[in-house]
Amino acid sequence: AAKNLEISLEPEALAVITSVMQVEDKLSSLRAAMTAESIDALIISNADPHSNEYVAEHWRCREWLSDMKGSMGTVVATADWCGLW
Repeated sequence: AAKNLEISLEPEALAVITSVMQVEDKLSSLRAAMTAESIDALIISNADPHSNEYVAEHWRCREWLSDMKGSMGTVVATADWCGLW
């Protein structure tokens, strides 16, 4: 069954955390959350619910995790593998 994983932080706290975290640290934290929620794989994009061409910063999950700033791309993460297309 599909699950939604949502982590909520105040914008100021999120800015501080993300400014010092490296991709490896972000991926490690994501994997810990996936394990806690029994999630085997996660597909991460930069899409918003309306499929807008220009996505608000809030929805740039793939960019946050991978630091890839391109407009197109998808990350797939598992417990022991991660890929970016």
